[in-house]
Amino acid sequence: MPPIETIFKWTGVVLVFLAVAFAMGVAIDRGWLTPAMRVAGGLALGAGFLGAGLRIHSSRPVFGQTVEGAGLAIGYMSFYAGHQLFGVFTYPISFTGMLAITTLAFVLAFRQSDSALAVIGFLGGLVTPLILADGGPSGVGGGTGDSLVGLAAYTGLLVAATIAVYLKEGWGSLMGASVVGGSAVVILMWSLAGHAGPYTPDRLAIQLIIVLVTAGWWLATVWRSRSGLSVAVADHSIDNLLRPLFEYVELRAVLVLPLWGLVLSYALWRPDDLVIGGATLAVAVLVALVGFVVRGRGEPVLETTHYVSAAITGAGGLALVLSGPVLFVVMAAYVLALILAAELVDSPVFGAVAYTGGFAVLSVLVVRLLIGVTGISPITAGDLAADLTVILMTLGVAAFVAMPTDVRAAVGGLGYLAGLAWFYEAFQGVPDGQAAISAGWATLGAAALVGAAMVKSGSMDDRRARKSVAVTGLVTIGVVIVKLFLVDLAGVDVLWRIGLFLGTGGLLLVLAYFFPTLWRRIEGEDPAVTAPPA
Repeated sequence: MPPIETIFKWTGVVLVFLAVAFAMGVAIDRGWLTPAMRVAGGLALGAGFLGAGLRIHSSRPVFGQTVEGAGLAIGYMSFYAGHQLFGVFTYPISFTGMLAITTLAFVLAFRQSDSALAVIGFLGGLVTPLILADGGPSGVGGGTGDSLVGLAAYTGLLVAATIAVYLKEGWGSLMGASVVGGSAVVILMWSLAGHAGPYTPDRLAIQLIIVLVTAGWWLATVWRSRSGLSVAVADHSIDNLLRPLFEYVELRAVLVLPLWGLVLSYALWRPDDLVIGGATLAVAVLVALVGFVVRGRGEPVLETTHYVSAAITGAGGLALVLSGPVLFVVMAAYVLALILAAELVDSPVFGAVAYTGGFAVLSVLVVRLLIGVTGISPITAGDLAADLTVILMTLGVAAFVAMPTDVRAAVGGLGYLAGLAWFYEAFQGVPDGQAAISAGWATLGAAALVGAAMVKSGSMDDRRARKSVAVTGLVTIGVVIVKLFLVDLAGVDVLWRIGLFLGTGGLLLVLAYFFPTLWRRIEGEDPAVTAPPA
């Protein structure tokens, strides 16, 4: 549709509204119209717009729908004014009239395949009990039992109706209006109920609305996508304007709505960390199960999005349930499980998320080691055990999990450096601890050299990677030899010095004996690792 037509159309609607408002103002000031006449005039004007729109629709559908929408809006305002401003209508009459307009809007939307009319009907129906209640939103419940339970039941039915419409028509604009509008009503009811409290019927009703707005819409988008149906965009100026927002809306729903439901639930109940953490983990499991169900339907992107959402949600749940060194170890094991799961589902996107989590864990490890090495805060035995466990996991991932060479190099390098730092962290303040540091570093260097030659999984098949690992081990051993003479010779007790020199010397002799065979394997010749003939 040409932009000039849209500009003229909406400008004309606004000008007509203003003209009617000016005329009403003059008539009221001069006493020409009684309250009943004013309300009747508004209803007549709305009906006139609606009739004109219906007549125009056959030849100009989009233009006709715009006029119809204006007529519906005028009808809503007339019933509102008839009750709240002029006292012409009682609450039940105004409520019934506005509900009838909502029903009419949905009927027209179905007949004309126009999502804009459905959105107008939903929003008008949503605010009906709020604006008609005595005292405005703070007096919610005037016609629904004077309690939040009535408002929750009404809102729930309205949201459920929009979900049903979406399953049939797939209108993305209606989904957005329902999620945003439903969330707004939840927040309003939460503010009226108080920010925390016992398990009252009001709060349980609000929780049901939260589940419907979040989980209901999430599963609705999944169901429609699983059925091979995409989001529908009606040929309407508003829908066309918002068209980019409707692309991949089901993926956004999977990523956002479960977390949004947890946020709203937490705000409603304010439970302790253990309770909300357990609920978060349960939601993560549910999201992952839905992704597994979707897997068999030929929807790889939707499946992967569920796994990503479950991974993020699960990490948040663990952070709420656990703390300290235990959280660090469990989070590292969780990330390792995600990496292995990414290999099973063969999803690069999920793999990228898993590896991002892995590097986040390694970053935390680096910070912890820096704190320990610099002595900023005391290190407990639990901290040392947690750090060592994560380091061993990191080295195991680098050695045995299939991954790109550059990623392997980064993971293995960080794990190796972390191992060196761990020995320093653990023994720097211990008497004769320098001997233990040297022994640990020498052991790591020898392990790197032998591991480069012995590991036969796909992780070490690249010759350059094997040589890099071996050279790293050799450099470490070289540093240990220098340290023996510059630090340990004078700074370690004589008995420790004897044992350190004897152990390091014996290790070097063993490595020297097997080195030719080890290096041939590193170079790719792959001979049997046996001692050369005397």
